[in-house]
Amino acid sequence: MKKLGLFTAGLFVMVFAAQNVNAQSGAQASASANATATVVSVVTVEKEADLDFGTFASGLTAGTVSMETNGDRYKTGGVVLLPTDVGNPATFTAYGPATEHYFITLPDDDDVTLTLSGGTETMDISGFIHNASGIFGAGGSESFNVGGVLNVNALQAAGLYTGTFDVIVTLQ
Repeated sequence: MKKLGLFTAGLFVMVFAAQNVNAQSGAQASASANATATVVSVVTVEKEADLDFGTFASGLTAGTVSMETNGDRYKTGGVVLLPTDVGNPATFTAYGPATEHYFITLPDDDDVTLTLSGGTETMDISGFIHNASGIFGAGGSESFNVGGVLNVNALQAAGLYTGTFDVIVTLQ
């Protein structure tokens, strides 16, 4: 009888242990998560024409050459504008979602330097301006012009001066 009691107790322990193992190995839990993605509209800008301040002579005093967005050119100080090459504003075309608003970022004053080709003499551009409306047309594009003010030193060395500047178009 004693053996039967031990056998029954041992059988009970084995069955209980097997149920615990089955209960633990069969346990599981789950959770759900949302997935999201944001697609933004592509905005691009292309240069159509470079900013050209035209041909001029520097005088005994410093001055400026201003290129307006409509192509008008003005001078101050000792600068003498020559009629042989009147220059032109830079022209850009921006592309984006039709009828969406955007804004343009131009360089800060004196951030753009033109350097004499083959030399070290420089001139700075300040007062950048544009004539963009800030709204893409129904076709998803808009052309605009950029002008600025070229600061000319007294007796500026003659030659071709070049430099670059960035125009940034951002959706609002």
